[in-house]
Amino acid sequence: MAIHLYDSTTAIVSGEFTTAGGLTRSKIASIDLLTGAVKPWNLSFSQLAYCFEQNGKSLFAGGAFTSIGGNPIKYFTALVDSCNFYKANFTSSTYQVCQGDSIALLPNQMENNNYRWFFNNSVLNNDTSAVLYAKVAGSYKVIINNGVCTDTSANITLSVNPRPVTSAITGSTSVLTNSVQPYSVINTTGSMYYWFVNSGLQTNGGNTNAIQVTWGNNNAQASLKVIELASNGCKGDTVLLTGINITPVKWLDFNARYLDEKNVHLTWRTASERNNKMFEVERSYDNLTYTKIGEVAGNRTTNTISSYSMIDSDLKHNTGIYYRIKQIDFNGNFEYSKVVYLVNDAVTEETSLSVSPNPVQDKITVDGFDDYYEIYDVLGNCVVSKTHEKVLDVSKLKQGVYYITSNSRSIKFVRY
Repeated sequence: MAIHLYDSTTAIVSGEFTTAGGLTRSKIASIDLLTGAVKPWNLSFSQLAYCFEQNGKSLFAGGAFTSIGGNPIKYFTALVDSCNFYKANFTSSTYQVCQGDSIALLPNQMENNNYRWFFNNSVLNNDTSAVLYAKVAGSYKVIINNGVCTDTSANITLSVNPRPVTSAITGSTSVLTNSVQPYSVINTTGSMYYWFVNSGLQTNGGNTNAIQVTWGNNNAQASLKVIELASNGCKGDTVLLTGINITPVKWLDFNARYLDEKNVHLTWRTASERNNKMFEVERSYDNLTYTKIGEVAGNRTTNTISSYSMIDSDLKHNTGIYYRIKQIDFNGNFEYSKVVYLVNDAVTEETSLSVSPNPVQDKITVDGFDDYYEIYDVLGNCVVSKTHEKVLDVSKLKQGVYYITSNSRSIKFVRY
């Protein structure tokens, strides 16, 4: 085996081998002394070289070889000068990057290099480092120089792939505890979608654009986000859906109106309920301190509309009254409805409703109603719903006080 130290970074080795460093090399190889890697220089000797001689940058070899690289060369030859080892090579001729990102363009490292980069054949005056961080699509090349040798790389092409633009998430933000809800974004062919759920569990859909979520009961943390990964490997921006309100009850409405100066009729409806134990009705005169005035049993779990009512007949005064409902489920969690505020205008408003006779035993005549009227007892229970009858038989009603209501107007009568 013959070894020759060509310069501080390169050794020339000749021996009985056909590969070196996993690369095909016949009898001779060039080794990078800094990394131990086999250099690109590749001459195929038919037999060994026994000795090397160097004059300046030129290298000569003598040995038993009769051909080099398939060419008939016997025993002695001038091989290369130092610049044959000096190449500005890249690992690939094409690169890709996602929009907004950059990629490090790095030629093979040589000693004492100067670098001059080009973009679309125009020099980049401010880029003279060994690494160019490129983010614009186009053609790049580099010229390297160490004061003795110069080499220009082949052009390499950088493509910039667009990032996907993900649509807003569609789906309900008002959901029931333990309910299953669908959510989706607009689908892009080839894209995958990665969903992240807070206070719930994705139960269907996988990495598609449309999923189902089973919500828990932690209202404070409920949110949903998705990240789209396009077929070109680029990710889109994170799309969030916040403000998701998890409740045991889906409210439809809550209303309060004066029946007279001493009584307020409270009504509310729910579209669905989950594990609902009861409603506690609260009153306040300053919207700060609320007092419980009654409770109404809930309908446990139902997906149909439920209607509730109650009459507040224990007023301190009849102006500036606030009402709210505290909904309580069976595990002790609760939430409040909206606040309803009544002003004294509702009491003093003139009414055109009339009923006669009053008190009444069997039949009453009602005048002044709009499309229909209803009759409620003092507990707020509707005993006659949406009737158009001007003369109505009330003989089957229990003795007591009742209220006829039509829209926002009401009038009291007594059944004896």
